[in-house]
Amino acid sequence: MSIKSLSLDPRALQQDAMLAAKRYRELRRLPYRRDLPEPFVTSMTDMAWGGEVIIEILFRPSSVPDGPLSLYALVLDRIVLAEAYVGMSWTAANAGISVPPIIWHKDNVIFLEPIPGQSLDNLWPKLTNPVREAICKKLAFELLKMFNYRSSNGIYTARAMEPNGVRGIQDPDLRKTMLVSRPFNDGPLSMRKPPATFVSNEEYLVGLVRRIELVFDDYTIRAPTSDQKRCWPGKETLSVRDMTLIRDTWRRLRELIRYHEGAWYVAPSHWPSADRSLLGRILRSGDTAICHPDLQMSRIIVHPKAGPEYEVTLTGWQHAYFAPLWSSARLPPWMVSSLVLLPAATGPQPNLQDEAWMQTFMTRHMAMASLEWRIAYQMGEMERVFEECIGAHWKYRDRIEVCLVWLKQMWKQARPQSNFPIPVVEGDNWERIITDPTDPLYAVNF
Repeated sequence: MSIKSLSLDPRALQQDAMLAAKRYRELRRLPYRRDLPEPFVTSMTDMAWGGEVIIEILFRPSSVPDGPLSLYALVLDRIVLAEAYVGMSWTAANAGISVPPIIWHKDNVIFLEPIPGQSLDNLWPKLTNPVREAICKKLAFELLKMFNYRSSNGIYTARAMEPNGVRGIQDPDLRKTMLVSRPFNDGPLSMRKPPATFVSNEEYLVGLVRRIELVFDDYTIRAPTSDQKRCWPGKETLSVRDMTLIRDTWRRLRELIRYHEGAWYVAPSHWPSADRSLLGRILRSGDTAICHPDLQMSRIIVHPKAGPEYEVTLTGWQHAYFAPLWSSARLPPWMVSSLVLLPAATGPQPNLQDEAWMQTFMTRHMAMASLEWRIAYQMGEMERVFEECIGAHWKYRDRIEVCLVWLKQMWKQARPQSNFPIPVVEGDNWERIITDPTDPLYAVNF
């Protein structure tokens, strides 16, 4: 991907970079100097950083005597994603989380101050076990900061405001009027206005179902479609039956919403009496916390400090949002295998042995540090699995059918006196779905 492929005007980007360099002085509260020259851009180069393709902008040193010598320009697909990145990044910084400093943003371009360090995906194979442990411990505390930073304003994305001179939305009520998590940006949904704040867990889960009703409405499913935003590689055309099957799966998922708002799968006898009231308050809480569902290894920038300490900086905030507590209490996708069989993690990944070690290490440290997190993580597992199913891309429809079989088994263990309320795929069809991941959509007979 290049500046040209990003549909950017190089001259306009250069002018904006010069303005960002001037804004840098304002943010650093440097004294006014009449003799300062105009910042002069010497080069603009594409590079991979923080899980994104960014543009590194270099300045002539003599034109920026007080800095910055360089800036990163992060170009996102939509203005609303840039607003989300700036707003959630600022919110994370307010929670004490280390994030790349934002110098300025205009439209869909965000100018970041470069930070030292390398992405964890590049570093991981070279690290010793003690260093990996130190980094994971640091990351554990960053995740706890997210979980402990609460809001009572619903499930939403904090939009860009006016933090330290960054241009954006100043009205705090307007900042909570949308949700830009990844499920609401899939396919043709990326062309629609993001949904408004969801005021309850039930409303949020219903909203995830309605995505499918919007993508495959009654008009769309009248005839086969080759719309690229509805189809996917390997499935260039969707038949009427394909789309009908997709809608049917999410229709049945909708019937399960009432059982996945919190604590349905938890037997009270599993917890000491002193913790039972806390369990209900956490899993059914109306409060929300910061959730970064796309925290890939490439989005974790690691920089060694003095002694055994490491600075961990997190980026990729455009799809972060305030989520239910059981959703916020999640580990990064590269640390866990998806129970829904969805390929969540991208890029180089640890091997299975490392993955198991990290998951054990992280959960032990985080559970010891926070009883609330332990409850939300351990007892909210079924809610997260259901959220993953209902919020998945429709191309994973058949794999979701597999997960429904597993949910039914968990249901029988937790509620043996109650029948699972929807039909699911059984027997040979289930085995075929598991062993045939190359064809993610085919007819299933119930």
